[in-house]
Amino acid sequence: MSGGSVCATYLGRALVLSASVIVLAVAPAIAQGPYDQAPAPVPKPAPSPDKTGPRLTKTALTPKAARAKTGTRLKFTLDESARVSGAVTLRSVGVRTKGGRCITRTRKRRGPTCLLRTKAGTVLAANAAAGVNVARLDLRALQAGDYTLTLTPTDAAGNKGNVRVLAFSVAA
Repeated sequence: MSGGSVCATYLGRALVLSASVIVLAVAPAIAQGPYDQAPAPVPKPAPSPDKTGPRLTKTALTPKAARAKTGTRLKFTLDESARVSGAVTLRSVGVRTKGGRCITRTRKRRGPTCLLRTKAGTVLAANAAAGVNVARLDLRALQAGDYTLTLTPTDAAGNKGNVRVLAFSVAA
């Protein structure tokens, strides 16, 4: 410190400082007062979180009646990049029980008919981009019958979009 002297004396439990000249750099802090608070920093505005789910449009399966060996082509359009997952279910005719359940039809089970849906597989397009997307579906693991494909898009923020259901059939 220039222009002054500082003396420190140890007296029992306290350390006493005495200065003959106060340094100018300390003066503005003392002028505010010992209990005044410094102005709070202004926080930067946070970007608004994504709250809308991706829109899945223009979905199509070509051909809708496919052979198991050839497969089918799935075409869909997204408004933002998303993960598109799908569930394939087999549609068959069942029998409605007295309890209201729909179970598979056998020779002994007779009664009112119902539509029975059995999960047959899953489809996943992990990195579908915004715009038109095309995927090839392999149908070799499916038996002959009528199926539905339920597609659900999910964006990076975890928002789920609209669900699309497509019907197709597999021939032997």
